[in-house]
Amino acid sequence: MPSAQGKRARFKKGQKVLFPEPYTTEDGDVDHLWHAGQITRGEKFTDPETNQIIFYYDVLIPNLNKGAESRYQEEELYKYNADLIHGVPSAEADDIRAYARAATETKRILERHSVIPPQLRLTIPPSLKQMVLDDYDLIMHQGKILPLPRPAHSKPSVTQLIRDWQVFRKIDEEEELCLQIDEISDRLIDYFDLSLRQFLLFQPEVAACDLALSTTGKVPSQIYGAEHLVRLIVKLPELVPVVLMSSPGNAQFIITVEEEIGDLLAWATDDTRKQI
Repeated sequence: MPSAQGKRARFKKGQKVLFPEPYTTEDGDVDHLWHAGQITRGEKFTDPETNQIIFYYDVLIPNLNKGAESRYQEEELYKYNADLIHGVPSAEADDIRAYARAATETKRILERHSVIPPQLRLTIPPSLKQMVLDDYDLIMHQGKILPLPRPAHSKPSVTQLIRDWQVFRKIDEEEELCLQIDEISDRLIDYFDLSLRQFLLFQPEVAACDLALSTTGKVPSQIYGAEHLVRLIVKLPELVPVVLMSSPGNAQFIITVEEEIGDLLAWATDDTRKQI
């Protein structure tokens, strides 16, 4: 297996190697497309800080980079295996696939903890995306608008949903995380109230919104429920750039926001609750 610690080169000029191109499957898992190439040149470097020997290779991969040579670090390359190229199951090929997936996952985790993204990286279940599309069809094509306020029809409001999750999520957690959960909960409610009328409603819903707000004297998050909260979360990455969030330069805080919104969705869609 690839090793950054080795002092002897694993590959030599003219040797066939494999490069795994990572991609994310529909289920959110990591997998790879395997490309065969040939080493045209190798170089050895010594890291001045760690004194670690690192090997780099120029590799010609015909079906990548328009046939131009590319440079790879030794741990990015694998010994040539025909079973990987042709998708043939074998013990050796399966071991290499598993190793490559683990290496890619580790690399992504390290990058995620050090890079500040321009937008939140939220994983929205396909069923919830379909829910928004179904709402569009019901409202725009069938003229069916949800009755308001939602709590008057035995449905929890956005505020109630988020506050119930907030209490559940903080059970047995450390104080620092609890404070972050409080902040995330407050901001989600604020974002909902600020964005509902302009960004989350379909045109036929606007009149009902204005009527409900004027007659109840409440804010949107107290009137609307899970259906519109899903719309907020689906649109949140484009509505609220990371630079406008609290602690925008803190990569770990951004990760916490992403993870907690994911936890909120999992909690609300759990079969024992079926809030969404």
